[in-house]
Amino acid sequence: MGSLGASKMAYYHGAKVILNTAPFRQFDQGILKFVDVIVSNETECAQLVGRKIDTQEALKTATNELSAIVGTVIVTLGGEGVYCPQISDSTLPAYSVNNIDTTGAGDAFAGIFAAYLARDESVEESIHYAQVGAAISTTINGTAPSMPVRSVIEAARQRQAKCDNVSNPPFLRLP
Repeated sequence: MGSLGASKMAYYHGAKVILNTAPFRQFDQGILKFVDVIVSNETECAQLVGRKIDTQEALKTATNELSAIVGTVIVTLGGEGVYCPQISDSTLPAYSVNNIDTTGAGDAFAGIFAAYLARDESVEESIHYAQVGAAISTTINGTAPSMPVRSVIEAARQRQAKCDNVSNPPFLRLP
């Protein structure tokens, strides 16, 4: 069974279907009608809609187009943050950390987002946890070794929740 068949089966059985478009390859976009959440970076989003995304307005247009098919669209913007039109009209700023290696940050974001959504967190809270985890992952060399465990993510998120609105962009205080 391919991705389309698996997505269709999961969708019809009430599972939340999350499509992470990384690494981007052309695919049958018919799958999107069986997807609840799509996670892509800016480049992948541009490839999905077939045009360059070089302004905030172009990003909004692209995500609105995808939102007509997929319930929730999340676009990661690296050090700039995350854009999800279902949550905010503005980009959710990235947490500021001392980056060592950003390899795998997108994978960390997607995996952590899916894990928290599966734990019945809201899309917004799942995005916040994923942002924290992705930021933490950039503070360690390598991809696999940099993936943070749940206790570290939650301790950092708890600390950050106390500090939100103190600085912009927020500096993530690690445990």
